[in-house]
Amino acid sequence: MSFNHTLVTHVVDGQRIPMSFSQKEYLIKNQIKPEPIRLVMVRWKDNCQFCDEPEGESEALYVGMEYHMGFIFCSKCVDIAKETCENWISEFGYGDAKVFTGKRIKVLRSSGELEDDWELDPTNYYILYDDNGEQCVSCKKIGEDISKCCNIKQLIKWNS
Repeated sequence: MSFNHTLVTHVVDGQRIPMSFSQKEYLIKNQIKPEPIRLVMVRWKDNCQFCDEPEGESEALYVGMEYHMGFIFCSKCVDIAKETCENWISEFGYGDAKVFTGKRIKVLRSSGELEDDWELDPTNYYILYDDNGEQCVSCKKIGEDISKCCNIKQLIKWNS
């Protein structure tokens, strides 16, 4: 959902939204939970995705450490932020690769070798898209500091 504040009104899900509403105001008014944002170059004081009047230092919960994706919240919104993050991970985390959560998986290395000692990266639930528009997920070699972004369709094929 993208908002362009140079327009007089916005249309979201068929509803016209007056320009005076910011995206956050619209989300709060309609009780829509925010989506993860990229947490770089953000203000870390009086900033919150969950309320109109944030107070104090902001904190973050990440759904993708490598990609700096997550939720920013103030001290008043800790509980709703944790709940939103947990629900987001449960519903969207790892996309169609979710079936491999907590399992050893096979991953094709750049060398062409298919290795079976990998797992879904437990710090990166966020889905990326490759140049063909297909979903990819971060995988981590068990016991080593090696990770690789893998096409989910290929993961399913390698692990069937």
